[in-house]
This record gives sequence, C-alpha cells and structure tokens, in this order.
Amino acid sequence: MASFPRPASAARNSPAPRTPFAGSPLSACFSRLLAERRPALIPYFMAGFPSAAATRDLLARAVDAGADVLELGSPFSDPLADGPAIQQASHHALENGMTLDGALRIAEASAARASVPIVLMTYVNVLLAGGFELSLARIRSAGVAGLIIPDLSLEAGRDLLPSVRAARLDLVQLAAPTSPTARLRALAGASRGFLYMVSVTGVTGVRASVASDLEAFVARARRVTELPLCVGFGVAGPEQAARIGRIADGVVIGSALVKLLREADGVPQGAARVQRLLCALRRALPARS
Repeated sequence: MASFPRPASAARNSPAPRTPFAGSPLSACFSRLLAERRPALIPYFMAGFPSAAATRDLLARAVDAGADVLELGSPFSDPLADGPAIQQASHHALENGMTLDGALRIAEASAARASVPIVLMTYVNVLLAGGFELSLARIRSAGVAGLIIPDLSLEAGRDLLPSVRAARLDLVQLAAPTSPTARLRALAGASRGFLYMVSVTGVTGVRASVASDLEAFVARARRVTELPLCVGFGVAGPEQAARIGRIADGVVIGSALVKLLREADGVPQGAARVQRLLCALRRALPARS
C-alpha cells in the first residue's frame, strides 16, 4: 500500500512502512482513498441496538450515505472503553439476546451486500470464551476485515497476535494522546489496517469541540508510522469531522449516532436521522489538494 502524505519534517528518519496484509479489504480501501485524496468516513454501530434488524438496516444506510469502513460493536457486559451512550446501547443489545455470533450474522449480511470493509470492536474475554482461534476463524468467515480489541494491551497480546495474523485479520491498535512517542511507535508497529487515534483521554462520547492538541498528536504519529491515521472518540458532527479530516486519514463517529437512535421517536425516525447526519459528514470531509 502506498504511504499516506506526511509533512516534510517527517520524511527524515522515517520508519519502514507498516501495511496490512497485501490485498486485505482495509488495504484496498485506504489505497483507493489515497488515490481519491479524501479521508475515510467510519461510522460505528452497536450490534443489536436498537435491534438486530435495525442494525442491518443502519449498516446498509451507512453504505448508501458514503461510509468507507463500517465499525460494528459486539456488546459486552463491561465495555471499559465506552462512554455512557454506547454502554447503554451495549446493555440494551445484551438484554435483547445479542451475542458475538449474532453480531457476526449481521456482519455477514452486510459483507454480502456491499464491499465496504467491516471492523469488529469486541473485548478479549468475548473471544477467549469461545476459544480464541475458533472465534477468529468465525470472525474471518463472516467477512470481517479487521478487529479492535481495546482491552488487549501490547504486552498482553504478544502471545495472541500471531493467531490474529494467521487468521488474516487486520488488528487495529488504539493510541491515546498521552502515549509517549516510543509507545506510539510500538503501537503502530503492531497495528494493521490503520492506527486508531483516540482524540481525547477517557472513554467514548460526544464532545463539544476538537481537542486543541489533536493536530500535534497526529503529527507525532506521522513521524513514526506510514499507516493511515483515523481519529475517533468524541466526534459530534460535520464541523468537527471537517477539522479532523484536514489532518487525519479517517474520521470515526459512534456516540453521536447512538444518541440519535436513542432520542428518536421510533426506529424509522432514528435511522433516517442517522443517514442524514452521515450524508452531511460525507459532504463535510475535505478533499486533499
């Protein structure tokens, strides 16, 4: 995969490119976006919220609105990386009987409908419960392209990472703004597909504005990796997305979508509001000169 444009100051002492598996769906997606000179739109949905059928419809609407990658959450009883909105959605989904297998059926239906790559966000205990390698095989066979496992640290994941790679899944690492440069380099070295840049310290949730130090954080990461850099946690609307899209390679939005669904007067209204917001985000994301 060709490297993404970086500031001239980052060209000196640049790292070797860290790419996903040749021909992987995420590799192909970001190569296309690089050629089109535009950032990725990556919406997040919780599998089973408001229902399994609604999630399938939301994924289809997101593709129609111009999503480049889909992030699908599998509900978990202790979602430590998630703020109140997604925690409530996870609890709702679990109460409705959603499981990892149910989330994978939703992913499989979406993968069969469209070629937009799907990244599954789940927790390590969910994968271990079904046998780690067996879980990975099920995930891959459902057409999922990548994994985000927020509670799997670099150190704890050393013994598990070979299995993820053997399953030909891109494991996306999360980098926090407090990460020292050496830690950023290590996270980038272990990541495939893209590096997920957490825009703020803390958990997911809508924020009123973009963090003032985000540009410096992204620039720091550019100096240690040639992976695409996608920013999430706290994105609320088109204005924030446009600002992020000028410095990053992708924008992830989740809590704002969950909030629209929760506050709507019924699923149809919520789904329509989500689609309108995603269309507005797609229009707001800037093309690179």
